[in-house]
Amino acid sequence: MDALEICFTGFAKQQRKDLEELATESSFIVRKAATKNLHILCAGGNAGPKKVATAKADGAVILSPEGFIQLVRTGEISSADADKLSKLLNGRNEKISKLQDEQYLSLYQGYTEHDLKLTLLSNLQSSIKLLTHPSIKFTEPAEVTVSNSYFCFTGDFKSGERSLIHAFTRMFNGFIDEEVTLKSKYLVVGGLGSEQWANENHGRKIEKAIMLKESGHKVHIISEDQWLIALMKN
Repeated sequence: MDALEICFTGFAKQQRKDLEELATESSFIVRKAATKNLHILCAGGNAGPKKVATAKADGAVILSPEGFIQLVRTGEISSADADKLSKLLNGRNEKISKLQDEQYLSLYQGYTEHDLKLTLLSNLQSSIKLLTHPSIKFTEPAEVTVSNSYFCFTGDFKSGERSLIHAFTRMFNGFIDEEVTLKSKYLVVGGLGSEQWANENHGRKIEKAIMLKESGHKVHIISEDQWLIALMKN
């Protein structure tokens, strides 16, 4: 999880300083003001009601100093605050993901669908040697369906950075799983492999997919080339 942003308000100068030092030592990012990206507002007895109301409206969790100290010492907060914080983080991660997609896909602004598929084809026809582990057994599904399917990706890709791979997949109406789950339909193995595979280690995503397949779940392990072909056929 990324570091949480916290702001302290309504405290005497020395108490606020002590709390901020504790937060910094505990890997929080301390903000001097309640920003829109704030995760937690720790409010003392003299906290201004307007600042608290604004933080609440922006989705921040409001903690008392006792609640903050408990969080630091035990890692625990109330279930309601935990749910609120989880929703806040997930919502912001989705916004960041969407922004990254827009930034990467802006590189291809003005491309027709035909041009984009030619770009993908050039990646497919590149002569980069595959470095995938020799014992990985790719499945050969009758057809790889991109639209409305969940994809998880592992290894390094000759088609570009992982964010670009995700952006291409979403562009063709596919969904992204960061980890292999029961809803994952495809695990795509990057054409450049991974350094850890050189040590006879598949990597946990591939091992999880193999385990699910052996348990009867329909998750396909496919190559980057199979994924590219599916995008071009979409």
